[in-house]
Amino acid sequence: MNMMNYSFLYQQIVNGYSSLPLHLLPGYSLPPLQLFLEVTYNCNLSCDFCQFLQSSDSGSMPASANRFELSIGECHNIVEQAPPTAVISFTGGEPFVKAGFADLLGAASERNKTHIFTNGTRIGGKTAESLVDLGSRNLLTPGLILVGISLEGLADTHNRITGRPWAYAKTIEGLHSLAHYKASKNRKYPLIELKTVISENNVRELYAIYQVAKQCRVDIFNVMAMSMLPQASRTGRCAAGSYLEPPPPVKPVAPVILEEQLRRIQEDAARSEIQLRTTPQGFDFREIINHYHDKRRLAGYRCYYPWYGVGISAYGDLLICPYTVTGNVREHRIKTLLNNRRARIFRKHLQAARIFPGCWGCCMLVPRKPRLPR
Repeated sequence: MNMMNYSFLYQQIVNGYSSLPLHLLPGYSLPPLQLFLEVTYNCNLSCDFCQFLQSSDSGSMPASANRFELSIGECHNIVEQAPPTAVISFTGGEPFVKAGFADLLGAASERNKTHIFTNGTRIGGKTAESLVDLGSRNLLTPGLILVGISLEGLADTHNRITGRPWAYAKTIEGLHSLAHYKASKNRKYPLIELKTVISENNVRELYAIYQVAKQCRVDIFNVMAMSMLPQASRTGRCAAGSYLEPPPPVKPVAPVILEEQLRRIQEDAARSEIQLRTTPQGFDFREIINHYHDKRRLAGYRCYYPWYGVGISAYGDLLICPYTVTGNVREHRIKTLLNNRRARIFRKHLQAARIFPGCWGCCMLVPRKPRLPR
């Protein structure tokens, strides 16, 4: 693999950036390096494992005045509050079903590095060309740096998991369109990442999905472990302090098949231009196999996310951890919510504990020492 290892570089940056407030300003964080903005929980697919399925099925949950999704104008206001050095990651739901999202992404990409998570069904043709036109010129300039696209299996499997008979064809069309315009315009960015969540439904197809990624000329293939973490802001069912309890185990998959599929992927990628990535980013393939058989080894991991990142839900809640909401951006500015009393207490607790039982499987887990994938 000849490409720069972006996951390893990212781990080094966030570990170094987080160490400053960890040691010099206990409980506080510096301005965020990454801001996740969930622009909507609505989606044109209905994936059977989606953590937001309840929210997207019922629309905006009117449990209180803040349970209505952010308007596109409010999303623009959030982008304007982000420091210019932050990477803004747009996610959902499906961002492209949000009216005005294309303009929001364009505005954000003029001042920040940006990143989107999408199912890829709405990015064919001219939309793909516009995404490539937003691409950053290099890692030091603003612009779209990464498009993460989900593919959960080959055609029949993917369509069954997503609940849509047309989903696979649309996603493949989007992948080909992005690769075509990148090549025709001679652009490196945005990088294209294909993401697959391992389940009993697709474990026998992982190597074949990886081959699809190669055929679609993606830059990164991301093998993702299924997360069972509760989502505090989205469902309202996460009790305070629940990070002290481990999340439930994922449904096991056949270990021999999983190990064989991952081995074939790793051997092929060693001779290919495609880069492998895992989620959680600190997991190697052996740890992914352990994860699907409830073998948890938290001692070798840390979480620095509350010191470098922030998430904002589609309802405006600000999270420094999936378990911890510090307030709502409709009531206070991001800068205030980042270091209020609730945020400081949580960071001090995490710093003392190093890691919580509830952290297992979180995508922000990193090894205590950054490591290159083997």
